Amino acid sequence: LHPDLVLMDIGLKGEMDGIETARQIRTSFDLPVIFLSESGDQSIIERALKVEPYGYFLKPYDERELFIAIEMAITKHEMEKKLRDSEERFNLAVRGANDGVWDWDLRSNEIYYSPRWKAMLGFKENEISKSPDEWLKRVHLDDQKRLWQNLGLHLKGKTPHFECEYQIKDANGRYIWILTRGLAVRDAEGKAYRMA
Repeated sequence: LHPDLVLMDIGLKGEMDGIETARQIRTSFDLPVIFLSESGDQSIIERALKVEPYGYFLKPYDERELFIAIEMAITKHEMEKKLRDSEERFNLAVRGANDGVWDWDLRSNEIYYSPRWKAMLGFKENEISKSPDEWLKRVHLDDQKRLWQNLGLHLKGKTPHFECEYQIKDANGRYIWILTRGLAVRDAEGKAYRMA
């Protein structure tokens, strides 16, 4: 059997209650679970939330509301699976390309630096924060103006992509040459909100 969803009572008789059963279902089979319960007790609800159910209905329940919750849970689970698959493809592509990848959230001003990006500069995973300074403060003084100009032109939409070759200081204090390319993602008004 390959169910799309498990609809279960919390009050099961036997060695495990519905919450523990749901934990094992989620872990072993990655299936969404919706709980039915006679109890609105806060401690039971808090335990149930830890297994990340897709719904919690008190008996007696409205059948129409339950039907809608089931449809939404199945759709949400399918979307989450597609997202996980997409993230896995991205991670495989990043590792396979052997390039240093960065992804800059311009709204929060945080950058994700891939492990390879850090390793190219001789750093370990935990030695680089999400700050843009981790990148920009290491750029050689002779190259900073050109880097900022190229970056600014692309962010303003004046160039189709960002590209700049410059010297950057590695973990040993030596300058190495790097070619960086990037592309901004823009909102409906054309303002850049992300760049990678």
